[in-house]
Amino acid sequence: MFARSHVSSVWLSHASAFAAVTDAEIVRVRERFTVAGPYVLFVGGLEPRKNLVGLVRAFAESGVDATLVIAGGRVRWFPAEEARVWAEARRLPEPARSRVVMTGYVSDEDKHALLAGAEALAFPSLYEGFGFPVVEAMAAGTPVLTSNVSSLPEIAGEDAVLVDPKDVHAIAEGLRRVLTDGALRERLIGPGRARAAGYTWEATARRTAEVLRGVAAGAGG
Repeated sequence: MFARSHVSSVWLSHASAFAAVTDAEIVRVRERFTVAGPYVLFVGGLEPRKNLVGLVRAFAESGVDATLVIAGGRVRWFPAEEARVWAEARRLPEPARSRVVMTGYVSDEDKHALLAGAEALAFPSLYEGFGFPVVEAMAAGTPVLTSNVSSLPEIAGEDAVLVDPKDVHAIAEGLRRVLTDGALRERLIGPGRARAAGYTWEATARRTAEVLRGVAAGAGG
């Protein structure tokens, strides 16, 4: 189970962190990672369950006039995933190929600025116990595209675009919608912020415990 100090350090800072992000900080982080124009953001460790190869393919198929920023470092239990995602990005046709930016590990400060400046969070994970980036993006007022499986529909509710993470075409269409449909974006931003505000430390810890108990029960069966 997560220790209280771990969950609180990840979570309790979300509201104040995003309220404190300035335009200058967004400009700084864009310049640091060479991100020009509108961008879609993924945040998280680079591992197969995050479905990054599928996201890269969907980004190219979507044809959106934006950059895909993948913010996160390799994980020790699957270090080869970074190279696999890079190889997939290099196989894309132009202009999509030159619009994929992989930042490597980012600090909390840079993550907050990237989330605040993004047009959308793309988080089509195959499995999540909770899904912190989804709620962090909502707290930042950033529209969310995420998966319709695992814990993610419960976390996002009706305040995100939900897609089948195994369907590249569905992810591509979701990206087009979340980036080009102004009415949809407005419908997601306000309720998303309100939903994020409801995730207190107590609610987050309780949900995490429920997930871990479910995993343990499944393993025991």
